[in-house]
Amino acid sequence: VLGVEEPYPDWTGYARLVFAIYLASPEPIELQLRIEDERYSRQSSDRFDETLHIEPGVNRIAIPLADVRRGPQTRVLDMSRIQRVSLRAVRPSVPFSFFLDGFRLDEEMSR
Repeated sequence: VLGVEEPYPDWTGYARLVFAIYLASPEPIELQLRIEDERYSRQSSDRFDETLHIEPGVNRIAIPLADVRRGPQTRVLDMSRIQRVSLRAVRPSVPFSFFLDGFRLDEEMSR
């Protein structure tokens, strides 16, 4: 698990989360991206989850924050109180290494 506890909490005014992953492995892997706000109830249905299919080499990822906001099944994520962001390997079949770069909020929207 690679995680950021207490990232900059206010994601309002931004359009997407972007980053690059370089996978130093000959085989693709899957990573689970999880984003939680302060109200997260420890139920998997109460957070944003997305499985990222990562190919060997450079992968550029852009996650629309509108999708993140609609992540929980019974409410919307509070984009002004983001508390945790994590990447987790999903049942890797072989050991692997990856490098994360440029992890940022992007494209501030006009108000």
